[in-house]
Amino acid sequence: ANTKMAIPSYEVYSNYSLQKALFIKENYQEILKTINEEELEYLFNIEMKLSVVLANMENVGLKIDVNKLDNVGKIFEDKIKSIAEDIYFIAGEEFNINSPKQLGEVLFEKLHLPHGKKNKTGFSTSVEVLEKLSKDFVIAKNVLEYRAYSKLLSTYINGLKESSVLDLIATCDLNENAFSKPLFSNHRFYKDYKLMIENEELEYIIISTPPNSHFEIAKYALEHNVNVLIEKPATTSLEELEYLLELAKKKKLIFHVMYHWQNGTEVIKFNDLFEKNKIQEIKTTVLDPYSTNEIDIDNNKLHLLGAWIDSGVNILSMIKKWLPFKSLEILSTSCTRCNQSNLPLSIDVNLKIDNIPIHIIIDWTKHLNIKQSSLTYDCFPLIIDHSNQTIIFKNKSYPFNDMIRLENHYYNFFKNYNEADNSDETILIHKFLFEVNNKL
Repeated sequence: ANTKMAIPSYEVYSNYSLQKALFIKENYQEILKTINEEELEYLFNIEMKLSVVLANMENVGLKIDVNKLDNVGKIFEDKIKSIAEDIYFIAGEEFNINSPKQLGEVLFEKLHLPHGKKNKTGFSTSVEVLEKLSKDFVIAKNVLEYRAYSKLLSTYINGLKESSVLDLIATCDLNENAFSKPLFSNHRFYKDYKLMIENEELEYIIISTPPNSHFEIAKYALEHNVNVLIEKPATTSLEELEYLLELAKKKKLIFHVMYHWQNGTEVIKFNDLFEKNKIQEIKTTVLDPYSTNEIDIDNNKLHLLGAWIDSGVNILSMIKKWLPFKSLEILSTSCTRCNQSNLPLSIDVNLKIDNIPIHIIIDWTKHLNIKQSSLTYDCFPLIIDHSNQTIIFKNKSYPFNDMIRLENHYYNFFKNYNEADNSDETILIHKFLFEVNNKL
């Protein structure tokens, strides 16, 4: 009964559509006669007109107010959480409400509600069973409500947001001979971002320029009613970031920051497979070959603004997926600065975020390219090898490296991008980033 049917091939579906159309054409008069006999002409006329509207909707799509959708989603999430707490209270324990097996055990073995025969997979917790029980048992009614709101949230709220698609229209680079230009030869190329924004009908702009230019470009885009996707760090000061977020909010536009490490497949898989509340300690090491002579940052890397701003924001964005960032304690900092620019060349900081010890080492002088996080997880060592996109736990290695690492970051971001507001997360990440930076 629950077998999923495969989507037919294009050829099969085309043949089916042709056969259906031919059948209607050949039997058109007979169909009309039946419609008249059943006095359904009015319905036929309405549905024929509606079919054109529906076809246009399918072809063109729908415009969605994402902010309103997010607000409704938050209401549903709060409602789901409240119903779950009521269920846990009646059950006397927390359990996975979405698991039919666990739900059946709680309802029928622990609470002894009336039930049918137990089969190989456990007790039935179908809608029919719960509806019968809901007349006499509050917990059954609560489970039905929980399922209804969860369905609305996952299918309609999140489903609508996740259907977004971005199409590339034009590119811009100050360097007319940019190495990436041939990759976008089918799209219009600009040297001036202002001309691109003014000449093109853009819904979004993706800003992947040196951080010092982020504020100017993002501000101009938002002022011209263009949504902004911007690479980390969003800005070089918290004041600039808050200004842009307020401007986006005022104009009901999207200002979304892209973080590389958050979108690493190894980090996404860790979040899926492990429980973040079992993290007891974090140490992250980043080695990048950005100094030839070991005392100066290479000229072509000066735009990154030093070791902490460039790598620290990535590390903090990853940790933010594990911790709520309610508190930051800077225990110690050590910094070696570039001889020419005075930007941080290597840093060693010890922090406590939400009382979890965090040790971060970033060094651009070692002529190596290594990114690794070592966690104490549930009293066991766990390694996330970012360079090789691999998790190592209890002597087992779990590789997720089916794509080049940097390409994977962008692929995962755009695959999962759903226009959700990440401004609260972004403020906290950048707040901690700049607080540490001020102590270096």
